[in-house]
Amino acid sequence: MNQIRSIARKIFIASLLAICFLLPFEPAFLVPVEAVMILSFCFAFPLRDILRRILSSPAFFLFGAFFLLSFFSGLASENADEAHRQIMVKLPFLLVPLLLTGSDLQRGENRRLLYAFAAGCLLSGFVQLGWSAWEYTQDRDPNVFFHTHYARFMHITYLGMYQLFAAGFLTCEAFEDSGRKRLLKLAGALCCLVFMLLASAKIMFLALLLSSLLFAWYIFRYKKDPRFALAFLAAGLILPTLLLVLSPGIRSRFIYGYNELLNSGRGSEGHMAQSTGQRVLLWKNVLPLIEAHPFTGCGIGDVQDELDRQLQLSGDNRYMPKKLNAHNEYLQTWAGLGIGGLLLWLAILALPLVQTRFPEKFSALLFSFSAAIASFTESILERQAGTLFICLMACILIGIYKTSKPRHT
Repeated sequence: MNQIRSIARKIFIASLLAICFLLPFEPAFLVPVEAVMILSFCFAFPLRDILRRILSSPAFFLFGAFFLLSFFSGLASENADEAHRQIMVKLPFLLVPLLLTGSDLQRGENRRLLYAFAAGCLLSGFVQLGWSAWEYTQDRDPNVFFHTHYARFMHITYLGMYQLFAAGFLTCEAFEDSGRKRLLKLAGALCCLVFMLLASAKIMFLALLLSSLLFAWYIFRYKKDPRFALAFLAAGLILPTLLLVLSPGIRSRFIYGYNELLNSGRGSEGHMAQSTGQRVLLWKNVLPLIEAHPFTGCGIGDVQDELDRQLQLSGDNRYMPKKLNAHNEYLQTWAGLGIGGLLLWLAILALPLVQTRFPEKFSALLFSFSAAIASFTESILERQAGTLFICLMACILIGIYKTSKPRHT
């Protein structure tokens, strides 16, 4: 029996590594790997040990509470098909904490999972860059290197969130090494930042500027290296500026978005709203739903129908090309699950910070920061690319750092 558990544990870890590596490509690839992971987990760990670990884990209870609230909200929804889809998307909030907190993974094994994720981010970035380069040889259009032409595997905001966190993790790890290893990790972090900028989600430009300030403070405060602090601060300012100068298409997107903000989201000169304008209109129209159901929400299965109905009432559906969610996870969660759901979501974002210590806490800070920023312009829990990222990275970070002692101060 011990030999079976040893083999099952190795398969479990291998499947987790595969999931973390493949996540930056396409979550649909993960279904067979997830099945292997769940099956191997059942054989790898005794039930008594699993129960002991999860019952002592705040992450399991917090994530599980969010799933249960979503589950019962879906049962009470009138649109059963949408409720079923939402419950399946939220299922990682139950399964991932159960698997990760119920296992006996050591800090080194959890750290390798993050390295697998960072490697997947780098490989997916180079694959997309190579794909764009091949297309450029066909039609000589430089736009293939930017925005949705570059981000082929997932939405640009999700890609930016992934790459920003991978860059932050590699940077934090680089300062625990020296020589060639440090340079290699810093080069990987720089590549991740470049890939994030090529996807050119507007909110991630702001995230890069703010995170460069966080990096500069972290390096100056804990690593006592003002030269590197100034270098990161300069990189956060220079890289996005260069992209705006070199890419007229990206520059025009920012200008058009600014005009849409001035025009209350309805597009320049009354045209169909683009990405920024659509979000402004959606945020304005989701607020009446929150005012009508502030405590219980509309139900995760009905919130989309209610939002579509509100857009028709306001007349703003004329500026919207198709059905869209709230494109703001805070508003989406409040409208669907009520104030309780919103508080749980905020607690989930804060949990890695509460469960870790400085200086190791900085990786957790970058995770919470990148997810929180992305949540302002995307409903990131409406897709498994978001729910898997949140659940996996949060639980892995807690597994690495919650009992670790500061390595350097």
